[in-house]
Amino acid sequence: MIDIQNCVPCCAHPTTIVVVDSYPNGPQHLSNLLGGPPWRYRFYRDPMKALEFLESNPQSSSFLPHWQRDPTHSHHLHSVAAADVVNGVLRRAFNPQRHRQIAAVLTRHAIFHINGPQLCQRVDLPHVQTLLLGPVNNRDEVIGLLSQGKINGFLDENHLRARLKQRVELACTRYFQGFSAATYDLLSFFDEHHPLFKASVKHLVESTARDVGAVEFYLCTVWGDFVLITATGRVYGLIVRGNAQLDTFLASPQAKRAQSSVLQALRLRTHLLCLPPQGHTSSPPPDQWRHYLQPAQPIDEAATIHHALVPDWVQLDERAFTPFAYCDKPALPIPIDPESTPHLFGL
Repeated sequence: MIDIQNCVPCCAHPTTIVVVDSYPNGPQHLSNLLGGPPWRYRFYRDPMKALEFLESNPQSSSFLPHWQRDPTHSHHLHSVAAADVVNGVLRRAFNPQRHRQIAAVLTRHAIFHINGPQLCQRVDLPHVQTLLLGPVNNRDEVIGLLSQGKINGFLDENHLRARLKQRVELACTRYFQGFSAATYDLLSFFDEHHPLFKASVKHLVESTARDVGAVEFYLCTVWGDFVLITATGRVYGLIVRGNAQLDTFLASPQAKRAQSSVLQALRLRTHLLCLPPQGHTSSPPPDQWRHYLQPAQPIDEAATIHHALVPDWVQLDERAFTPFAYCDKPALPIPIDPESTPHLFGL
């Protein structure tokens, strides 16, 4: 059984966070605490207006393949080609509305008309995380809501300044992990020990994305290759391979046609073969593989998994791909409206 919370999401990209705070200066205060990219915010003082927006947003279904939208198809997952599923993941990168996807709802406990927990329970969008913000008078109530799954998290007023942004990051990770669960269930049918199920790979992808300034990433092959994309559209390839995967590849008929120096580098784990993802270009023949070798590094002390980072690995089609920096960017920051104001920070 896969523990999805230990897995790197199969994709992550900037999203929209809905924030509800009925205090007079509440939206401005939370805006100051949240700040910075890569999220887009909608602030509300009136929770009923927030619910109208949430209930009218058809955001989730358009991003799911049919076999994941319809639970009755779950027992047929093994009949779906894994490569087709992964291609569906990468297609999200080419949806210019991806940053409008709602990942989380943050609400104060005390708000107009209804309370925060009641608002959270009316959020009915797949995998969207709900975070309740203090102050609260009854902490036992909060514990009960968490244990019953009626809210996904709670943050006390005293910890807002230090932890709010971190909790939003976690909520977004949980949102994408939720979407990833069906994809990983399918991959586990073929390989229950896939490196993608390891917490060390999750840490690798997230830390590498930070290091190169990527604001989104997508799984693009069933082996474990990711494209990491910066806000301006530069693409890095992050190739991840487990020892079992490498041994299987080295024993394949195709590998036997490669040069001995290439095979030796793969056996010694000094390099990884970083071929462009299928569909981007025609796959190069084995006698050209030496041009696609990249230095490899182990990601764990036991050296059971290796990775390689490839700058400018592929070029995304500029006619179809809109980098996040150019997605619906407002010209200037605008004041927070009493009801709602879309606002993209930091870019």
